[in-house]
Amino acid sequence: MQSPWLAMARKHHGWKLRGQPGLCLYAEDIYGVHSIAYDPVPEERTLYIFAALEDGRFLSFPEVEAVAERLDIPTVPVLIRARFDSGEELEECLREALRESSILGGGR
Repeated sequence: MQSPWLAMARKHHGWKLRGQPGLCLYAEDIYGVHSIAYDPVPEERTLYIFAALEDGRFLSFPEVEAVAERLDIPTVPVLIRARFDSGEELEECLREALRESSILGGGR
């Protein structure tokens, strides 16, 4: 069974995976309201890749970005690229990020 809320993803991006056996994309579909309500976006910008599995191996995020660019599908917005020295440092960064609005509209 195919969920109706995936219609936009199938309409704009489903065909891009044809001819690429072994590649599986993991993405956030912001067309339908799930646990987060996003502001309206153009139809072709309703799917954002966050991970990819290729031939049984999860790709690094730079590799995911390369796949997304090749397929012309956006990746999820990158909030920060950083290395943290402690869990506390990571938690503080996340607390700061949660105070801001989402890049795609609405709260985080």
